[in-house]
Amino acid sequence: MLYYRLSVAISVVLFTLCACKKKDVHSIESPSITISTKVPDSVTTNSCISGGEIITHGSIAVVGRGVCWNTSKNPTASLNTKTTNKANTGSFSSIVFGLQSDKTYYLRAYVITPSDTLYGQEFTFRTPAQDANLILGQYHAGGIIFYLDNLKQHGLVCAPNDVGTAKWGCELAWINGTKPELGRGAQNTKAIVAGCSEDKFIAKVCDSVVLNFYDDWYMPSKDELQLIYDNVHRQGKGNFGTVYHSSTEYDNSSAWAMQFQGGNGISYNLWKGGTTIVRPVRSF
Repeated sequence: MLYYRLSVAISVVLFTLCACKKKDVHSIESPSITISTKVPDSVTTNSCISGGEIITHGSIAVVGRGVCWNTSKNPTASLNTKTTNKANTGSFSSIVFGLQSDKTYYLRAYVITPSDTLYGQEFTFRTPAQDANLILGQYHAGGIIFYLDNLKQHGLVCAPNDVGTAKWGCELAWINGTKPELGRGAQNTKAIVAGCSEDKFIAKVCDSVVLNFYDDWYMPSKDELQLIYDNVHRQGKGNFGTVYHSSTEYDNSSAWAMQFQGGNGISYNLWKGGTTIVRPVRSF
């Protein structure tokens, strides 16, 4: 009987030691993350392209990622000067806007987990004092360039992404002075906002949006929308949806519009009361 009790006691001790040893091994194999920063490139006076790569070792959740930047070293994700990419692992690209010309910046990728915020290596770059050799389809001035003047220093950009949906609005009213020409979008937008009293319509959304540190967006005219299709969408950039209204009226109940995905690049008149996608533009 004594031998049996001693054997049981020894077995319990051995089981306890094995259990403790297995727990210690598990804690050593705790999850971790490798994060790297993409070298900033395509640097202009106010923007650049960067990004990074997130690799997880074990089961750990990613709840946020992007890049952050500042004119001081070691920027953090608590700053307003950061991008917010889809929470995921793998490689990602970030478009940095809101930079100032002729300044030195420090940039690094970040990843947010449920318990911590981690950072990739830091890179330093300097913005030029003046832009040279800007091209159509380039990220710049808060958006994507779809028009450049002869000096290739000024032009128009469309927002990099859609900003929701809305209807043209005031479908039974004629807004006087909405012209189709290049350069008329801003004036058209002001006229529509002043002449339409509805709560939400495309021109009002464009006029009030603050995007990529800029607040002077407007609704494109018919010819401006055409250039967006030709010089951005046809390059495979901009992640466009289907139908977009321009700020140029056709008559009191319809306005000029264009179908991007699956379309042929030809404008047509579309009822003002129908909901379409909003893509604002601005000049620089």
